[in-house]
Amino acid sequence: MPSSLQHQPDSVWKIMVSGGGTGGHVFPAISIAQACRDLSPNCSVHFVGALGKIEMTQVPLAGFPITGFWIRGFQRKAFWKNWALPLQILVSVVHAWVLLRKFRPHAVVGVGGYASGPLLWVAQRLGISTALQEQNALPGATNRFLSGGARRVYVAFEGMEAYFGSNKTVVTGNPVRHELQIQGPSREEALKFWGLSGEQKTVLVLGGSLGARALNEAVEACLRSDALEVVWLWQCGRHYQLPEDLKAKQGPKLRVLPFVQEMTMAYAAADWIVSRAGAGTMSELALVAKPCLLVPSPYVAENHQHHNAMNWVNQSLAWISSDASIANDLPRVLGEWGKDPKAAEAKALGLRKWSRPDAARRIAIDLFDLTYKKNAA
Repeated sequence: MPSSLQHQPDSVWKIMVSGGGTGGHVFPAISIAQACRDLSPNCSVHFVGALGKIEMTQVPLAGFPITGFWIRGFQRKAFWKNWALPLQILVSVVHAWVLLRKFRPHAVVGVGGYASGPLLWVAQRLGISTALQEQNALPGATNRFLSGGARRVYVAFEGMEAYFGSNKTVVTGNPVRHELQIQGPSREEALKFWGLSGEQKTVLVLGGSLGARALNEAVEACLRSDALEVVWLWQCGRHYQLPEDLKAKQGPKLRVLPFVQEMTMAYAAADWIVSRAGAGTMSELALVAKPCLLVPSPYVAENHQHHNAMNWVNQSLAWISSDASIANDLPRVLGEWGKDPKAAEAKALGLRKWSRPDAARRIAIDLFDLTYKKNAA
């Protein structure tokens, strides 16, 4: 492979972004791309993702082109399913080399996801500047592997220099969706949008883009008991089917959605939030600063979500449960909030110190200065 790809000084700033697999990777990646375009309107951005994953639909909706690689993650609990992984990696490496030679980016940014590894590894071999965005309190194995060849590592938590070195680590926070950074709708407008009643507290349930079985079953139990006087806005996941006995409850007190596209409306309608603890989601929760019960997914690599959640729980800023105990904890915690909602809301206000709404812009400015500004001068 050639050692580097050269650019003309007056060429358009070109960025390639790789990230996906879950909404927690996709939406921060889109935010960075939008910030790069805001900073340099002629900026050319191209995404790389994994075929069949959420990025293949969400990135085009945001107005960016994307190329899908034939690759998937390592299956830790079903080792036999990894039989095709070596071939997928090889094919993705070749695909990355062809794509990079064609697009000739000034920088490649990886925010996590299956396609990031091959793309950034090849970019580093070609001498292209690479940057990583590490969302979690405990860095993933891929980012640790790639960090040696990266020029920057943008992180959300303090103390990450221990993993990546102080010379390249920049604390920016996690990028949040662009639409959450501006004045959003009122609670009344949002409730009207969803067709929900405003007479009781609204509970927003976020099980992630793939859904969460334990969380869904806990909500089902609450709905069947009728013990809680609340309104539910429930993201259940694409593969979930509402049981027949609960379908009649849909209406002003229950809205069930496989996926929430209009997150500004969802957060505006919510009084209380029950959510997985993905780093991207937590950055949004810090911005909206409402009482939240975190239910870390036990299925993510290296138990990232538990480490993320404990950063808040240890400071008494949020509540925590688990898949094993959420069926009992959900009605109990919602009951506690209902008895003293002002205390719960006051506790949640402390989340705002974790909010960094300018994270994407800070990343874009640093990346521009690092990879293009001097060459374009």
